Amino acid sequence: MPQPRNVFLFTDSSGYGGAEKALLMLIRGLNRELWSPTLVFHESAGIEPLVAGAAAASCELVPVPAMPEGLVGARGSLRLAALLRRRRPHVFHAHLTWPLACKFGLAAAVAARTPAIVATHHLVPPFRLMRGARVQQRLLGSRLVRRIAVSGEIARRLEALFGWPRQQITVVYNGIGVEVQPATADASLRAQLLGNHTAVVLVPARLDPLKGHEFLLEAARRLENVSVVLAGEGPERARLEQLAEKLGVSARVTFLGFRSDIPQLLACADVVVLPSLAEGLPLAVLEAMSAGTPLVATAIGGTDEAVTDGVTGLLVPPRDGNALAEAVERVLADPEKAQRRADAAAARVATEFGVERMVARVESVYDEQLKRVRRAQD
Repeated sequence: MPQPRNVFLFTDSSGYGGAEKALLMLIRGLNRELWSPTLVFHESAGIEPLVAGAAAASCELVPVPAMPEGLVGARGSLRLAALLRRRRPHVFHAHLTWPLACKFGLAAAVAARTPAIVATHHLVPPFRLMRGARVQQRLLGSRLVRRIAVSGEIARRLEALFGWPRQQITVVYNGIGVEVQPATADASLRAQLLGNHTAVVLVPARLDPLKGHEFLLEAARRLENVSVVLAGEGPERARLEQLAEKLGVSARVTFLGFRSDIPQLLACADVVVLPSLAEGLPLAVLEAMSAGTPLVATAIGGTDEAVTDGVTGLLVPPRDGNALAEAVERVLADPEKAQRRADAAAARVATEFGVERMVARVESVYDEQLKRVRRAQD
């Protein structure tokens, strides 16, 4: 039997969110008879869940120094290229949390002539692309790097932003694995989250500006007897805590910080809300759908490829606290209808967004790239 081919999975992230969860699921799911994964990362307390999970999955760990903008990053890229020439992986797969992430890692893979170079784009928020950045991306070469977009919307944005040929971009939807399958509601946890209120609204998302938490806090003013629970950590926490105080809703808003028991929290929630302003294909949405918990989310690209309004959840315009409040009230006013939508969502995730499908699609991209290299060498 042939030896497994080596895959170097690279991230320059310093936090643990949906992109890192997706990366960890890929590490766990890769067929070890065919692929041997190595996680290449910058050491940071924020990504410890990813590193620990990869280690538990018998994935080799290779920490490398951070590669910030400027000469320090360029030198780090040269050192990584030297490492890649020594180790000679078959595949270098970068995971980008925004369009210009991982550029030094990708440059190192190009310089080391790694046979297959793949970049997964998890998020493309609206931003202005400066001329220098555009030149850098062109130097990386769309023909040298196979692009994976986690949604059709991300693929369209990449094409428009960088002018990359659409045939160089493959859409591979994020998947959900058994670790986020429905859990049984814990009565004591439910009581803790509920407090003296009548319903629990859960937001399982990193506290980041693009997640739109502030608009749910605005909605909370209208949701008078509802406990709003924010499960996640991030740079927005202090500002959001101050905003909750200012809006007079802090007594009904709980900041849980980072949690590893998302399935249990989902089981205790009456409705999950994701008020994002921009997404790729949010795992928080797929997790809520998989758990069979009623869902309210914003009608933005990526999310609307997973959620059908009125069928598998409710979609509202972004940046609209009143619309969020109305949708939550609609769920709570008719829980039986909301549960029918949630059951339809769970069925859709099971058939269309399984982690096995995601991993198989990624493995096929690896194979296609390696075959392309062999053809070019013949």
